[in-house]
Amino acid sequence: MAFKREAGLPLLDWTRGGQLEAAGVHIGDGMELVRTICERFPNRTAGSPGERGQAEYLADVFAEAGLQDVALDPVPCIGTDFDHVELRYPDAGGAAIEAMPIVFSGSTASGGCTAPLRYYDSEDLIDFRKDDLAGKILLVYGGFGEYKTTAYYQQAVAAGVAGVIVVRDREYAICMAMPASLAACGNLPVVGVSHTGGMDLVKSGATTAYLHVQTRTEDVTGYNVVGRLPANRDLIDDQVLLVTAHLDGKPVKPSAADNGTGTAMAVEVMLALARAERRREVWFAGYTAEEIGFGGTSHFPLDHPEVAERCVLQLYYDGHGTIVGRNKLEITGDDGLAAFITEVAADIGHAMETHRRLIGLDPVILCARGVPAIRVARSPQRTWHSDHDTVDDVGPQAMRGGIHLYAEAAYRLVNAPKLPFERWVSEADREKAQERVDRWVPTTIEAARQGLADLAAGQKQE
Repeated sequence: MAFKREAGLPLLDWTRGGQLEAAGVHIGDGMELVRTICERFPNRTAGSPGERGQAEYLADVFAEAGLQDVALDPVPCIGTDFDHVELRYPDAGGAAIEAMPIVFSGSTASGGCTAPLRYYDSEDLIDFRKDDLAGKILLVYGGFGEYKTTAYYQQAVAAGVAGVIVVRDREYAICMAMPASLAACGNLPVVGVSHTGGMDLVKSGATTAYLHVQTRTEDVTGYNVVGRLPANRDLIDDQVLLVTAHLDGKPVKPSAADNGTGTAMAVEVMLALARAERRREVWFAGYTAEEIGFGGTSHFPLDHPEVAERCVLQLYYDGHGTIVGRNKLEITGDDGLAAFITEVAADIGHAMETHRRLIGLDPVILCARGVPAIRVARSPQRTWHSDHDTVDDVGPQAMRGGIHLYAEAAYRLVNAPKLPFERWVSEADREKAQERVDRWVPTTIEAARQGLADLAAGQKQE
């Protein structure tokens, strides 16, 4: 499906006006960028060739636009991907069900395996010590630890489970999130299926299933992309705005709304500001390894401590651009920040559902240091972490609305004699953010092994 900036979709409105457009600066809709990202680099898992290719492409775009100090900052992390996933019932010749491996999980034998099924309404109903689970495939509704714990996975490995199928309350099979420490927990193939897929499997009456999964987990290097727009008029002060998005995706293709759109939108904001008058500095930070534990954003203040110290606001994108849905605005900061950004949204005709809370994604790392943040998104995200997250569901008006909001807000802020808010995060939110900063996320498989040993000894918390 092709979109043109001047046409758009007839039922949807464009945002309008604002001081930046009045100054003669064109604000793009990001559609060409998101298509380029998804077509040229469909697999952007942290540390993958696709993610590195995207990073180099963005660096070239920024250099051409006149950004300074453009760089790719290396970030060590554990990479996860898969080469094959297949689920059938009652055996290899039976009906297929769409499935997705969970990150960092294991593989079956090269030819797959057919094994008896055992169903559970919940992961918490499994008794790994008493139930006869050896050689069986568990069919579990709801989850299998998610990002909170690897305990279920470890117990399943010890019990000799052949594999796990997790039925999610989702429209499509998704690639579920798990801690990176799973990479050192032993070999266990775990896949997720949609609610309909799970229903079809149970309704079929099958008591066996065929599972064939080939995954890859290895030490890799991801890359943050950074760049700087210096002031091009008389400098007001040394305060910095930070425009951010995460660049990586789950091992699904092409990860359009999570987060090809966010990447494209952040880039478009920087391109618009590059053509505008600026009396303060603006930095771009595209983070790697968000999907596996915020590795990129954790490295940013280590690589650029002076920027983190001077940063007064993070403008973050994650999960935007879908044609239909609700615009959501999350604010971590004071009343002045909330009043300012909602006023900008009203001025350009960008209706938003607003929430005042700690943003629990990449910005949380700097929030722990007292740096406020805003995040725009569009929900619901029906296709996230699935192969159905494609550019066909992305629309120019939705994209342009989110781009326009940040570009207009940033333009006003870099030229304001005094900022309309403080560099402030509530003590309660800073404490919550620090808990996230302190969470253990291994960056190598050997570190995961050592950390699990420390967990077992009671010296570390997962």
